[in-house]
Amino acid sequence: KEMEENTSFVCAEQEYQFEMDLLSEDEVSIHLRGIIDRIDRCQDALRILDYKSSDKNLSKNKVLAGVQLQLLTYLIIATKIFNAKAMGAYYFSLKNSTIKVKAGKLNGRNFEYSQIEEEDLRRDWIKEEELKGWTFDDSNVLDYNGQHINNLSVKDGKVSIRGGKFDFKQVEKAIYELYRILKENLLQGKIECSP
Repeated sequence: KEMEENTSFVCAEQEYQFEMDLLSEDEVSIHLRGIIDRIDRCQDALRILDYKSSDKNLSKNKVLAGVQLQLLTYLIIATKIFNAKAMGAYYFSLKNSTIKVKAGKLNGRNFEYSQIEEEDLRRDWIKEEELKGWTFDDSNVLDYNGQHINNLSVKDGKVSIRGGKFDFKQVEKAIYELYRILKENLLQGKIECSP
């Protein structure tokens, strides 16, 4: 609920079914169909949320190895279907997180002990429940207080991306190249189980 209140994005589509051909520049295309769990919109921009029963995050190495393509493929397809700008692609874990809770804090200089406040526990829980994935634009409309999406922070009232944003055009280019390689391998009969 708090995540929904701290963004300009609203849920526009749920369980969105699609069918689309990729790489259809020659006689053989890759035909994809799927269901995008959730598409959030804000004016001409969108973000994708994929619900998972476990904790999951996007890995650059897995994406480039071609073993983690679903979320980014869905984002590319959604931007084409809705003619919208890509803002982010995230996993939302439905798993009940286990959070390590400390009893208190010890200040060694002054030999003072203080109990953990409820607000500290709440902040730790929100951190554990944040959306995990990649952000493509450093806009304040994604998360006003920078607490609900991984790698976001707030300084002087402005939300920024720790480590920088991902370049959507470069990611899109890499995903298409991976599908081209897949298509070529399939046409040559190369269907190894392990890429």
